[in-house]
Amino acid sequence: MPPDQRTGRRLLVLESAALGRPHLRHLVPLTDDGPALDLHYLPTAPTAAPEAYTQIHSSTLAPVPDTAVVCQLHVALTSTDPGGLLDWYRGEHIPLLLRNPGWLAVRQYRRLRGPGEELLTVHDLTHPGATDHPAWRAATTTAWRERALRDVVRRTRRLYLC
Repeated sequence: MPPDQRTGRRLLVLESAALGRPHLRHLVPLTDDGPALDLHYLPTAPTAAPEAYTQIHSSTLAPVPDTAVVCQLHVALTSTDPGGLLDWYRGEHIPLLLRNPGWLAVRQYRRLRGPGEELLTVHDLTHPGATDHPAWRAATTTAWRERALRDVVRRTRRLYLC
């Protein structure tokens, strides 16, 4: 994935599928003039209305080379207590995830428009098995997490190979 697609401040999220191919998600940088990419060049046509997001947070322990990102985990949530959800993410969850040697970076985006969830969190991983590491289990089995997710009313979680 080109660096501008990983680090963009505003994103257009397009989902697509093709016969015999896995579900694809395209993160296209969004400028004031529209998408920073001609959408006709996408490998498959979008299957849903595009969602637009703006970046609100980014965490990493060190600069991430583009070649290190093997896959991305996208978690999209809508909560009746968005402030409490962000407090948990930034106060506990993200710091615990970054202790995992397979976790490279975490970026969060707030939805501007479109049918998606209110909060999109994009995790850059070195391999799909990073979610099997003890550090991931520690980050997903806390009392604060249980309280924060109690107010989540919609949730989507997908793993994408880059």
